Amino acid sequence: IAGPNSLIMPRIIKQTARLIESVSIADLNRAGDACGFDLSMLNKFSTKNYFPVHAELHQHRFLTAAKAVREYNYLNCPEPEILPFVITEGGTIHGLLSWFEADFGSAVASNEPFSKSHWHQAFHPIKNELLVKRGETIHVRLEDSGIASISAHPVF
Repeated sequence: IAGPNSLIMPRIIKQTARLIESVSIADLNRAGDACGFDLSMLNKFSTKNYFPVHAELHQHRFLTAAKAVREYNYLNCPEPEILPFVITEGGTIHGLLSWFEADFGSAVASNEPFSKSHWHQAFHPIKNELLVKRGETIHVRLEDSGIASISAHPVF
């Protein structure tokens, strides 16, 4: 099936993300009250980096425009950068939603939200929810491990 010009790995992969408000998605990874019992102490065992989710299956609001986070080509892995995201809708940031676009040259595969892809997006929960207003700039650092850190200041 494969020939001398077959591409097995994509030439380049682009990772894109948006800050998102979604109690529904955030609650997939945290415990609260159940039958009158406070189970929040179990949250110390919750996923800290990211977990797969189909955003379109949950109530959510994007609080920023989509922003390119990183580009990979398998020969280099760029260092994580601190990226500014301008808040376009006020609300509560629960995390970062990211997806990929894999370029094979003559074909591109993506799991962008609402693209009807069978691949999940990655939800990167943040340590503490953050209430934001339209026009604010929030700085995000997405580590190689998938942990997202956010700050109102460009220094972490």
